[in-house]
Amino acid sequence: DTRETLARLGTALRRWHPERLVLLGDSFHDPGGAARLPAAEAALLHRLLEGLEVVWVLGNHDPVPPEGLPGRAVEEWRDGPLAFRHQARPGAMQGAEISGHFHPKATMPTRCGGITRPCFVADAKRVMLPAFGAYTGGLDAADPAIAGLFPRGARLFLLGRDRLFSMPARKPAPIRAIPTI
Repeated sequence: DTRETLARLGTALRRWHPERLVLLGDSFHDPGGAARLPAAEAALLHRLLEGLEVVWVLGNHDPVPPEGLPGRAVEEWRDGPLAFRHQARPGAMQGAEISGHFHPKATMPTRCGGITRPCFVADAKRVMLPAFGAYTGGLDAADPAIAGLFPRGARLFLLGRDRLFSMPARKPAPIRAIPTI
């Protein structure tokens, strides 16, 4: 999945021309992932990051700075009132937050049942990003681990081929005990 993910990154960088790239953790599968990149992929990643201010927010899969790659590694990065962190923090907060970690996905109802897609989950103070990696799994946005961070509800923005699909987040179904005999 490394080549496909790097191709996505290259496409995004060419389209948006950012000055800064903030990566929200889990950029690699484990702490040694950057050092194990094949030479061609490592060279491509270096070319993609050239000239950018790169901020690596450390994640649970990559809790140490990526070896041999440009940029600085931080636990959390702030830009004014906006906090960029790997995992969302529950409860009230000052400012606003952008996080990753849970890799949210949701199912959009269709005439044929439903289509499950990675999604953004957002309210007025928090945005949770979908996974960027090509083959990264995801957690249903209705799961209490995600929904619990949005007690007043949220909007989901599902990734389409060339656009986003917006819908309200659904509340998780209550857990019902199954009677035993």
